[in-house]
Amino acid sequence: MKNLAALSICLAIFAAGCSKDEDTKYGKTLVDEFRVPAETLVKFEKFKPSERKPGETALEAAMLADTEAWNGPSIDADSTANPYKIVVTLKGRAKEDGDAVSMWKAGWNLGDGDGTRLTLMPGLTRSNLKAGQNFVATAVSDPISFKKDRRVGVVLELAKANNFEIDGIDVAVWSGIGGSSFLSKFGAFTYVLIALVMFGLWWFWFRRPKTDMDL
Repeated sequence: MKNLAALSICLAIFAAGCSKDEDTKYGKTLVDEFRVPAETLVKFEKFKPSERKPGETALEAAMLADTEAWNGPSIDADSTANPYKIVVTLKGRAKEDGDAVSMWKAGWNLGDGDGTRLTLMPGLTRSNLKAGQNFVATAVSDPISFKKDRRVGVVLELAKANNFEIDGIDVAVWSGIGGSSFLSKFGAFTYVLIALVMFGLWWFWFRRPKTDMDL
């Protein structure tokens, strides 16, 4: 039983390591969290996307399309904490059976006359939903590194939304490089560890010497 307990502890530590790293997959430090206000959600609901112009590629149409923007709060970006990412979590409800599809841009208001820097944010979609079904979708912006310390504003723009109502949008800002997963830290050694654990279980149950307690 002592051997089995030791193996159980090893497996628990292994799982805990994976779980802990999952919390930091977006970055090293959670800088701040925001909730898009209700009045902005109403504007998103009422927004009508612009039509694609003849000759435009899908990418050009997405980048040049009219948008409804939310200019969020500002943060103090520390150039020693690069890179920065914006994580958006959308909570919605499907209007009809089918896919809930949306297209967004996320980025930064750089201030100081430098304008904004935005990139497309894919991933805020869900497929094969039933009418009235609630869903949650999360997407991450491209990372950005700031050459100097500066105050920057978070920007989120809606370009298109089909077949869902928006119940809420949460925005988080992360900085730094997230901890590698427990598996990637140990690389090939991970598979050796798994093999050793499996061999230990096999030995305990099938090949260990018989004792009086087994009779």
